[in-house]
Amino acid sequence: MRLVALALALALWVASPPLEAHAQRADAQARSLLDQGRTQYADLDYGEAVDSLNEALRRGGGDDAFRAEVLETLAFTYFVMEREAAAREALSALFSLDPYYVVREPSGSPRVARFVESVRAASVRDAAIDPELTLRTELPRAARADVSVEIAISAPTPVTRVAVVFRTDISASWQRVEAAPTAERARYLAVLPALGEASEVSLYVEGRDARGRVVSRDAGPLAPRSLEVTAPDRRDQGQGGDLASEPWLWIVVGAVVVAAGVGLGVGVALADGGIPTGTLSPGVVQLP
Repeated sequence: MRLVALALALALWVASPPLEAHAQRADAQARSLLDQGRTQYADLDYGEAVDSLNEALRRGGGDDAFRAEVLETLAFTYFVMEREAAAREALSALFSLDPYYVVREPSGSPRVARFVESVRAASVRDAAIDPELTLRTELPRAARADVSVEIAISAPTPVTRVAVVFRTDISASWQRVEAAPTAERARYLAVLPALGEASEVSLYVEGRDARGRVVSRDAGPLAPRSLEVTAPDRRDQGQGGDLASEPWLWIVVGAVVVAAGVGLGVGVALADGGIPTGTLSPGVVQLP
């Protein structure tokens, strides 16, 4: 009986999908529930939206970026249902994940925007986020590990200061680089230092007004933009790199070896009394 039970348990274990597959399916289901909740909110089906969004939160696991998206829509839904306490709780949870999260309500309601910023002000004093202000960041296709990285940013008029916040895949902490204004109006340039052994850098851009308040961002710490970091090209450094790794070297070596072999053969033949005439017609040599 024990053998039968053990065989059945093994069969079930083999037949069940791996944990990773379960996690992927749960992620897909959570994302589907968020999309469903957003559609229900747009269709004014607020009760159904609350159910879908809360279920998405339960299934979303520990992904803070996903949780922020759900909490954003959930706060809107509670607010239009006049459940202000629940809306405030959802926004407070959102701002605990990212105090400067740019909240964008689909209808652009000024009433919702005022409520959002009133909740944010309870915990963040240097924020005056305007969802209508947009920063445009121009990233290179890749960054070189051995040289600095230039990043250009276009900013709307209320923005007077711009900073790039970044970290690499081998660093746990964020670093900040202030961007300098250029001769071109409303355009800034930030220079990141050489990134060394990193293979990827994550970053976001922050814009502040004349009062030092954060008014706009491009991406954020929960969902940053990414840039690949490529290894240095030693030939560009004037050091020549590792000569043995250069393909042209081995082509030259091969040609020299062949030439040396032919020369040696001819030399031996001459030493023996000349090149043999062979057995073929004149002008054709058949080597012995």
